[in-house]
Amino acid sequence: MSKKVLVTIIIITLLLLGVFAFFIFTKDGNVKNIDGAPGENFFGNLFPFGGGDSGDRSAGDPTKDADRDDIISDGEDTAAFQLRQLTTEAVAGAMVISSDETIKVLYLERPTGNIYEINLQNLERNRLTNTTVIGVHETVWHNDGEKILLRYLNENDVIKTFAGSITNSPDNETEDTGQLDGVFLEDDISYITASPDKTEILLLLQNKTGISFVTAEFDGGNQEPVFTSPFSEWLPQWFKDSTVSVTTKASALASGFLYFVDLRTGVFEKVIGDIAGLTTLVNTTGEMILYSKSGEDRFTLNTLIITERIKSQLPVSTLPEKCVWSTIQPSVAYCGVPITIIPGDYPDIWYQGLISFSDNIWEIDVKRNTVKLLASPSTIARDNIDIVNLLLSDEEEYLIFTNKKDSTLWSLTLP
Repeated sequence: MSKKVLVTIIIITLLLLGVFAFFIFTKDGNVKNIDGAPGENFFGNLFPFGGGDSGDRSAGDPTKDADRDDIISDGEDTAAFQLRQLTTEAVAGAMVISSDETIKVLYLERPTGNIYEINLQNLERNRLTNTTVIGVHETVWHNDGEKILLRYLNENDVIKTFAGSITNSPDNETEDTGQLDGVFLEDDISYITASPDKTEILLLLQNKTGISFVTAEFDGGNQEPVFTSPFSEWLPQWFKDSTVSVTTKASALASGFLYFVDLRTGVFEKVIGDIAGLTTLVNTTGEMILYSKSGEDRFTLNTLIITERIKSQLPVSTLPEKCVWSTIQPSVAYCGVPITIIPGDYPDIWYQGLISFSDNIWEIDVKRNTVKLLASPSTIARDNIDIVNLLLSDEEEYLIFTNKKDSTLWSLTLP
């Protein structure tokens, strides 16, 4: 081989290695366009080393540690990890409270009914109440973190709703924990959702002709009927001051419909309909909707920009119940997205607990037309997490969610 040919081969090899290294170390490799076209760094998506799992390995790969408690243990300095398990006990709902100095998560521990708070900066945990309420399935929180609705079934399968407040007991002078005092609301309230500012509630009350939509204060006082519907299978979302979305309960075997309802007039406005397995999530401005559509033993995630009547199918498939909209960036949503979807009738078999998912966490930007992988819990924490009940802190530094498999509470530090 001549010297000239050898030099040429060496130069070409070095150039190829340089191009390869460039794409490996490009960080935005997880960006894709919603329409399926490649994002800003198409080649980064081709190599498994490019974007990683949103930089979680920058502080070391926790999956290499033999003891998983390094990721989830209480009291240790775990600020280096983006993904953290906050509880080992099951929870029944949570609430994020932010102040100038701290960001705390309040939650009700399901086995005891006690209320706790966790400081997300240092993971310090405090018990706020020692009132025992067994079997709580659902909670609805006031924005002050001191008022809460507890929902559970009693021994006669009656839905009980307790409106409680955290108070300090004069008989409890030696302990820091308080107690939960309050009153019971009507039995068998079908559904309760809080207003956008979490100071009021909307109740769905059964009546002889169907169901009544009633607004009320957090303790159930000052009830104001809004309208009555002969159809009772509604799922409401109070997303705007005077507007509620109502979606028919979903099944792969039935067409679903979404309406907007004006709470001042009771007027219904149809938004979308005739969609099998329809579930929905409206953003904070009411201009965009995430919705799922069932078909062929699977489901797709779609968006609707209401003002422009533009519908799009996303390149990731999940259910809106596994998402939360940003309030700071109204076109952005954070979602748990299943890695694998087993064929079946969705969302029915997921609701029934016949299957569960192992999710990655994605950011979806409808306005920019992109989706971005943020974290892979199965890789980082060596745990399969079926993400539900997502919350964002006020400044959206933290994403809080529950693992549907065991109802434990988790957090992810957002970039």
